[in-house]
Amino acid sequence: MDTHDDLRNKRRKFMMGGVFLGASTASMMISNAASSAVSAANDHYLTVGNGGMFASLHEAVAAAGLLHTNSSNWVVICMLPGVYDLSLEDTELALPDFTELTGVSKYGCIVLGNGNKNIRIHAHTRISNCTIKYTGVGSRSAAIRPQDSVTLSMLGFLDIEGVELDVYSTSKCAVWLTLLDRCYIRNSFIQTSGIGIEVFNGEVFISGTHCRLVGNVPGNTASHHAIRQNLSWSRIWVDGGTWATGYGSPEINGESDANIVMFSVGGNANSRVELNNVWSITRNNSGSNSGITACVNVVTPGAWVRVRGGYFQGEDANRHNYYDLMNSAGGRLEIQGTRYKRLFGNSYSSNGAGVRLITNAVYTPKYNDDGIKLIDSSGNSGGMTVMLSDAGETQIIGAEQVIIRIDNSGNDVIVDGNGKYINGALARKLGSAQYSKMVLRYVGNSIGWLVLHE
Repeated sequence: MDTHDDLRNKRRKFMMGGVFLGASTASMMISNAASSAVSAANDHYLTVGNGGMFASLHEAVAAAGLLHTNSSNWVVICMLPGVYDLSLEDTELALPDFTELTGVSKYGCIVLGNGNKNIRIHAHTRISNCTIKYTGVGSRSAAIRPQDSVTLSMLGFLDIEGVELDVYSTSKCAVWLTLLDRCYIRNSFIQTSGIGIEVFNGEVFISGTHCRLVGNVPGNTASHHAIRQNLSWSRIWVDGGTWATGYGSPEINGESDANIVMFSVGGNANSRVELNNVWSITRNNSGSNSGITACVNVVTPGAWVRVRGGYFQGEDANRHNYYDLMNSAGGRLEIQGTRYKRLFGNSYSSNGAGVRLITNAVYTPKYNDDGIKLIDSSGNSGGMTVMLSDAGETQIIGAEQVIIRIDNSGNDVIVDGNGKYINGALARKLGSAQYSKMVLRYVGNSIGWLVLHE
């Protein structure tokens, strides 16, 4: 009767279309190939698959580990057309340092992974021209992530080009970026039911890349993100591409409590994200939703996102908690030449500030509320009080607010700094005539707000 290993190797033989290698033959092949590569000058090109030097990626990686690689002497592992199933192996695929894993065809070279059977990169790695399909159920769940031996002191980088990543998981991701100095992702495609790129630190440059967030298990409450900054300092630049839900991919449905946020901007107060000419539509089709649906959300105080050009549209079937752009944590959201409809929280914009109609007797913004406030006091004969910010919220220096009375009732309207001075006083009265206005700028320190015009 076949053992488990026999069945596994037979399955590999079937999928690869190669020849069956016994344990002794495989080890002999690794030894001979490695010795040959070391003795022959610049022989650092290893082929895998039907007709190649090795039948499996693990065998090629074992041989590559015996070569003397460095920054000027990389080893290239080239996948010939075929399906490479990492679940057939006992361990993850741990690429040696200064290794490029590439395929001869993006759709002809397919790598399958799941759980802890994934691609573990070293400090200096390139992956190109292939498709990676991954399901995440393990403690090390990400299709691509660094090995435990990688440290920030290595100043490592990951270079991904022409790769399609298809990830079906709950809260797991396609690419996990930690302990690397830099990452480049170019001309690639990511489809994920969890997270596309999880960034813990480093500088990330993404260009010509598209991403789709797709549905997960009905009842799933885990968040969906294309890019999520997490925990520590990072810089992310995204140039172009479509970043959306649906549009030819399975819609997100039956996940009414899940947050659907394409770009989650956080990490720490020094984190920065630049989005240039991005096209994004983010939608939750789940009906009665309690989660947030947004294209961009600043989720850490002091974090910063600049949005230049492009198009952003947040949609929710129940029209509940959806925004194109959000600043939910009092960070900084800069918008320049971008088309959007629905904004939440502070923004600093060449497009003009957001407009709010206020009729409350006492108005206190939930977050630092930057923009144009239209005041209608006609229903408040006892007067109105308009707070410039919530008590204790940290204002950003340079924030500007424009307050305009649109009624002609003459009812009192008091503008209150909620603990911050306005021209040296804690409160200031808006003019009683219709279209009276007050333009304020926050300068911080002990001064607080200055009235620029009334």
